[in-house]
Amino acid sequence: MAMNLIRFKHVKKRNSMYCILAVILLSLIPVPVQAAAQMVKESDNPPVNVLDLRIGKTGSYPEELTFVGTTLFFSATDGTYGRELWKLPSPYTKAELVKDINPGYVSSEVSNITTLGNHIFFSARDAAGFELWVSEPPYDQYSTHRVTDLNEDGDSNPAELVPIGNAMFFTADDGVHGKEIFKTSPPYQSIDLVTDIWRGSHGSYPRELRRIGWMLFYIANDSSSSEIWRSDPQYYPGSAVKCTDISKNNLAEIHDLTVVDNTIFFSGNDGESGNELYKLEPPYSSAARVTDITGDAPSTILIYPINDTRPDWITSIGSYVFFAGNIGFSGTELYISKPPYEPTSTFIVKDIFKGFGSSYPENLTVVGTTLFFTANEGIAGTELWKSVPPYDEDHTNIVADINKGHNASDPANLEAIGNTLFFTANDGTYGHELYMSEPPYEEYSTLRVDDLYSGFQSSQIHAYAAIDRTLFFSGNDGKIGHEIWRVEGNFYMPATGFAPDRVTNIKPQPKEAQYKDIGGIRLSIPDLQLQTDIVGVSPTTNGWDLTWLWNQAGYLQGTAFPTYQGNSVITAHVSLPNGKPGPFANLSRLKFDDAIKVHAWGNTYTYRVRSIERVLPDDRSAFRHEEESWLTMITCQGFDEVSGEYIWRLVVRAALVEVIPGS
Repeated sequence: MAMNLIRFKHVKKRNSMYCILAVILLSLIPVPVQAAAQMVKESDNPPVNVLDLRIGKTGSYPEELTFVGTTLFFSATDGTYGRELWKLPSPYTKAELVKDINPGYVSSEVSNITTLGNHIFFSARDAAGFELWVSEPPYDQYSTHRVTDLNEDGDSNPAELVPIGNAMFFTADDGVHGKEIFKTSPPYQSIDLVTDIWRGSHGSYPRELRRIGWMLFYIANDSSSSEIWRSDPQYYPGSAVKCTDISKNNLAEIHDLTVVDNTIFFSGNDGESGNELYKLEPPYSSAARVTDITGDAPSTILIYPINDTRPDWITSIGSYVFFAGNIGFSGTELYISKPPYEPTSTFIVKDIFKGFGSSYPENLTVVGTTLFFTANEGIAGTELWKSVPPYDEDHTNIVADINKGHNASDPANLEAIGNTLFFTANDGTYGHELYMSEPPYEEYSTLRVDDLYSGFQSSQIHAYAAIDRTLFFSGNDGKIGHEIWRVEGNFYMPATGFAPDRVTNIKPQPKEAQYKDIGGIRLSIPDLQLQTDIVGVSPTTNGWDLTWLWNQAGYLQGTAFPTYQGNSVITAHVSLPNGKPGPFANLSRLKFDDAIKVHAWGNTYTYRVRSIERVLPDDRSAFRHEEESWLTMITCQGFDEVSGEYIWRLVVRAALVEVIPGS
C-alpha cells in the first residue's frame, strides 16, 4: 500500500518509489523535544465566508446549522424577516428563506431543528403560539407547515425532539396534561399524547429523552420523585413503565442519562449515599449502584467532607464508561468504569491535579478511541487533554498548552468531525478562536485554524455542521458580523496499493511503527472468499503509514473501534510490494447487501453493504461520523503509470445488522 494519508504539498511526485522513500525518511525523523515548548501554529488553510446574509456589521446570527443531504438549514435574521428558517443548497453561494412563518419583521424564533429522513422538524412561533413545525422537500413556503396547534390557549413549547422510526417524539404542554411527551407520525398533521405520568394539568416535566431500539427512556416526575421511565410501542398514555425507584427522600437528582449498548448509566442520589453512578440494565426494572467507595457516612478527613462521587460528564467509548467524579481524596478527576461496572472495576484514570486539588475534567468528547476533555493540572491552567487505550496514567496527557505559562486557554465547543477535533480556545493574544487537532493529537498536530476576528477580540465561533470534509460554523470576523463560514479539510485518504505487477523494495518496519494487536479480530468477506487478520494502525502527524500491512487489514486508529458504535475505517492493499494482488484487490466486486463479517470475542458481527463508491483521494467523506455501528473499507483504484499513483479510492460502507454470539 502506498504510504501515508497526507501528500507533500507543492511537490510533484514522479513515481511511487520516490513517495515511498520520502515517507520512510520522514517517519525516521524524530519529533524535536523542543516541539512541546513551541507556540501552537496557525493552519495554512483558513476559513472562508460562505455568505453575508445581513449586510453590515450586525450579522444574521446563524444558529442550529443542520444538514439534510447536501443542503444546509439554519435559523437566522436578515434584518427584514426576523429569525426564520433558511436553507443554503450546494454550492453554498445563495441562501433562501424557507418560509416567513411570523410575517414581517417579527421573529418566529425558530429553534430545536431536528431531522427525520428528509423531513425537518423545528419549533416556531406564529399567531397560534410556539408550536411544532415540519418542512419537507422542496422545503419552501408550501411544504412547510405547523403540525397542529397543540396548545390552543397558549404555547406548547416543543423541545427535546427525538426520532424513533418514522415518528418524532418531543416534550410539550398541551394546556390540559401539563408538560408531557407527545409524538407525531406521517403525514405529520396531528399530535398524539404518549405519557400522562403526573395525572392532571401539572405535568411530569420529562427530560433527557434517550432511545434504545424502539424503547424511549426519560426522566419524569410522578409526584413522588423524578425517576427514569420507559415508553414502548404503541406509545399510549398509561403504558409508561417506571424503571427506577432509587430515592428514599423524593430527591433522586437523576441526570446525565448515557446509553452504552443496552445499558443506561446515570448519576443519582438514593438519599443515603449521596450522588453516585448507577446503571440500568435489561429488563430495566431496577437500577444498581456502580460507585459508593466512600460509603454512606460522610468522611471528615482534613477540611473537605466527602460522602458522594458526584459523577458528571458521563461519556462512553465502546463498553468503557468515563466520568468526572470525586472518589476518595484525589479531588474531582477523570474516572473509568469497565464491565461488569462495579466498585472494583471503577477507578481513577489519572490524578491530574496531584493531591487534594481537583482538575475538574469537563467537555468529555470522543474521537474514535481517543477521549478528549478539558482539565487543570494546577500549572498550565485549564487546557485540552486526551486519554488513549488503555486509559491509564501513562496514556493520559495534555494535548497542547495553548496559553503558555499559568494562564488557561479554556478550550470549549469541542466537536468531533471525522478523526479531527475542532474546538475554541484563547492563547492570550488572539482571543477565543477556532482550533483543530488531528492525529496523533499532539501539540505539533494542533493548529489554530485562523484569527478570524483579528486581534485580541474573540470570534465567538459555535454551531458546527459538517459535510464530507467541510466544516461549516457561525462566527464573527468583526467586519460583517456573525455569519456562516467554512473551512476545508486538509488531508488525503490513505493510499492503499503499490504498483501492480512489479516489485517495490521497502525497508524493514521500524519498531516505533509496529502495528498493534487489537485482540485477535478477524475480517471475512464470503463473496470474495477473503479472510484476514485486522491490526491497529496508529496515526502520526502524516496520517496512517500502511507500508508494511501486506496481507493484513488495517484498522485506522482514531476512528471507531471495530464493532463499536460509530464509523470504523478498515484498509487493505489492492496490490502488494511484490506486485501480486492484495486482500482488497477484488473489493469492487461487492454488491449492495453483500455480507462483511467481523469475528471478535467469540461473536460474529455481520455488516451489510449499503454503498460502493469511487472517490477522489482528497475526499474525506469516508470518515464521516455515524451514530450506529458502521464499517468503512478503503482501497486504491486506477493506477496511473505516468504519475506512478492511484487516482481513485474505492469506498465500501456497510451497516451492522446482526450479532451472533459464540460463533
